[in-house]
Amino acid sequence: MKNKVSFLFAALLFFAACNHQQNETAKFYSHNLIDFLNDNLNEAVIHDGFSPPVAGRIYAYANLAAYEAYHYNKPGKLKLAGILNEFDPQYNYPSDKQFDRDFAMFTAFYKTAYVLVYRDFVIDSFIVSQKGFFEKNLKKDVYANSEALGEAVANEIIRYSKTDKYYETRSYPLYQLSGKPGTWEPTPPMYGTAIEPYWGQIRPFLVPNIDSFKLPEHIPFDTTKGSEFYELNETVYHAAMDAGEEGKNIAMHWDGDPMPPYRRVRRVVLTKRQLNPIGHWLAIGKTLNHLNEKTESEAVETYMRVSFATADALIVCWKNKFEINLIRPHTYINRYIDKRWDPILATPLFPEYPSGHSCIAGSASGVLIDIFDDPTPFVDSMQIEFGFPARNFSSIAEAADECAQSRVYGGVHFAPAVKEGVEIGKKVAALQNVFSLAENRTQEQRHRY
Repeated sequence: MKNKVSFLFAALLFFAACNHQQNETAKFYSHNLIDFLNDNLNEAVIHDGFSPPVAGRIYAYANLAAYEAYHYNKPGKLKLAGILNEFDPQYNYPSDKQFDRDFAMFTAFYKTAYVLVYRDFVIDSFIVSQKGFFEKNLKKDVYANSEALGEAVANEIIRYSKTDKYYETRSYPLYQLSGKPGTWEPTPPMYGTAIEPYWGQIRPFLVPNIDSFKLPEHIPFDTTKGSEFYELNETVYHAAMDAGEEGKNIAMHWDGDPMPPYRRVRRVVLTKRQLNPIGHWLAIGKTLNHLNEKTESEAVETYMRVSFATADALIVCWKNKFEINLIRPHTYINRYIDKRWDPILATPLFPEYPSGHSCIAGSASGVLIDIFDDPTPFVDSMQIEFGFPARNFSSIAEAADECAQSRVYGGVHFAPAVKEGVEIGKKVAALQNVFSLAENRTQEQRHRY
């Protein structure tokens, strides 16, 4: 059924594209092609149920491939070799051959994404309709040249991805619980093993030294009633209990757990799929691109920058999570305050400090504010298809603050984890915002940002 839905979605895109055909090098889409590529990848990520760190890695490499292919030999293109960690691509593609930038990007993106996801049928169905459209509308030599460039870029990006320690960490031993008071342990209802305990060893894209992101010491663990740590838990307890309909809506809107448990049938826990938190922020970037009428080139950069920032923020976040190894509110509250209490959201299967959603919000919003300025009002309608209403924001910063605070409403994080998570995200975003992709632009191009 999902395969048929994917194919139908791709077919609709095909007919929409046909209605906007102009000439062999014109845009084939009502909006930017990179939007459709990321929408399709989002669908694959949702089907696969990837955790946020793994999803972030997938988005980053796919959008890096898109950027490199679309901007190949393009004046003003930011040269990423020597900027990204250990990135030195050798495309070996003749610079004098005519090619179509859209189709080269299309090929590079999907061939990269194809090796990073599990349910490749989702991407296959998209390729069938769109590739045929390019074949029909491009000259044979331009089609062949564009495909060859896209493949050359994809091959280099895939090669680059294989050196980030992801594959090595697949064979590392299962995480062993510390057993010390105040440390993380699996939470109900899944009681699963820790997710990606070695993610802090993955090579980041732009962070030069991950050890420079050390967090302030957390409030010491204490079970004494009236102690600072006890009161911290009481705050979460009451925030979730008193959240009301609006607080619950906020928590659910930003959740993004790839497979949140939502119902028990005897001993079986049922789950449902929803939009990954990084995919959510990429979709916000898409909305802002449309509102500001960004060109294809500018939109490609937006996706790439948000992808890099969020992927790097989660590497930093996960390193700190497992080094600090702090107990979750759900565990503490059930043990020392109210054994029948359940949070609004399912507690993720990894340590508490800092908050991953807050790291994502801080990094994504930092990049988007650098690109679009703020206040920039917008409507976040990304969750409508998952059964949640749209939310209106007066600024990007307001959306980021609400995303971070949603984890306290949801009952899965303490306030310090949210605060420090946002700060980590902003620091990661600043690594991009310092140069703002401007070093290789003309003054006119720089003014536009």
